[in-house]
Amino acid sequence: MTELQQTFLVYSAVYLIAKCGLFACLYVALVIVEKHARERHKRLHHFLVNKRQNEEVRWEVAYKNYEKKKAILPKTLQEAS
Repeated sequence: MTELQQTFLVYSAVYLIAKCGLFACLYVALVIVEKHARERHKRLHHFLVNKRQNEEVRWEVAYKNYEKKKAILPKTLQEAS
């Protein structure tokens, strides 16, 4: 092999090693970011579930009145026809 071919092979090997290293670093970063995003989504989901439960307890009377009104409304429409 000529010296030029050896130089080309060395630089090609360095390029491939750098490319694989960059890929590995970006993959690890992706895994870390995804882990944090999943944890944040889980916390947000629990927060919203708790908020929904608290609102339901807080507005229990209003929900009961709404359900009564909704149950009565179809009867009045049937009587009218």
